[in-house]
Amino acid sequence: MTVRNVTRTMSNTRILIADGSNVVMRCALGGELSSAQAVPTASNMIERATRECDATHLVIALDCPGEPTWRKQLYPDYKANRTLDTSTWIIAAATEWHRQGWWVEDVVGYEADDIIATIALRAITRPDTEVFVLSGDSDVLPLTAQGIRVIKPVSGGLFTTLASSQVCSKYGITTPTALVELKAMTGESGDNVPGVTGIGDVRALALLTAHGDLEGVIAAGLRKVCKYSTMVAAAANLARLSRRLVTLATDAPIVKISPAGCAL
Repeated sequence: MTVRNVTRTMSNTRILIADGSNVVMRCALGGELSSAQAVPTASNMIERATRECDATHLVIALDCPGEPTWRKQLYPDYKANRTLDTSTWIIAAATEWHRQGWWVEDVVGYEADDIIATIALRAITRPDTEVFVLSGDSDVLPLTAQGIRVIKPVSGGLFTTLASSQVCSKYGITTPTALVELKAMTGESGDNVPGVTGIGDVRALALLTAHGDLEGVIAAGLRKVCKYSTMVAAAANLARLSRRLVTLATDAPIVKISPAGCAL
C-alpha cells in the first residue's frame, strides 16, 4: 500500500511522524479487531493523516514489544496496570509497514513517544520544515511549544489539529510544557504514574498558576503557603519521579534518517 493522491500545495518539507503503537492499538481496541483487521485500519488512518497535513515525508515510531524501557527501569510499576499483551498487533503492524516501504523506527529501551520527540525536535530546526505528529496520546502535546502540530484522531474517522494555542486553551495553561508540571502532581492513571495523593486537575492547575512550576509549588509548600502546596512538598520526591516519567526523552539513539527513504 502506497500513499497516493497527496496534493502538494507548498514547496517546503512537511514531515508526519506517526505514533504507530498508539494508532494500531486505537484501531484494535476501539473496534475489538484482531491484528489482521487492525493493521489495515491503522494503515488507512495514517494515509488519511498524510493527506490531512499534506505531508511530503512519513516516519512511523513504534514501541519495542516486550523490551523494558528506561521508565520501567526507573519505576517498576510504570504501566503495571496494563495487562494486555499488545505485541501481536505491534509486530504485525511493523511487518506490514516495512513491506509497504514506510520508514519505521523503534529503539530498545525507548517508547514511541521518545522517538517522536527526538525526531521532531531535530526536524523542526531545519529551514522550511513543518512537523506534524499523529497521536491520540496527550504526552506528545508539550511538543507543540516548539511549533510542532499534533494531529489527533477523533470520532467519525476525523482528525483535529492542535497547535500551541489550542493546547493552552484546552488545559488552561500558558505554555504546553506546563502539562508535564501538571501531570507531575496529578499523575497519569493510564500509565500508572503516581502523582500526589489528593491533588487533582483543578488543584494542580491552581497551584501551577500561583507558583509557576513544580519546584515553585514545592518551595511554597515548604513555606507552608497553603494546605495543597504543603501536600505536594511532602511528596516532593514522588512528584519529581512522576515528572520524569511523563517527560519525553529527546536523545533516543536513532540512526540518521534519509529524506529520500521516508519521502511519500
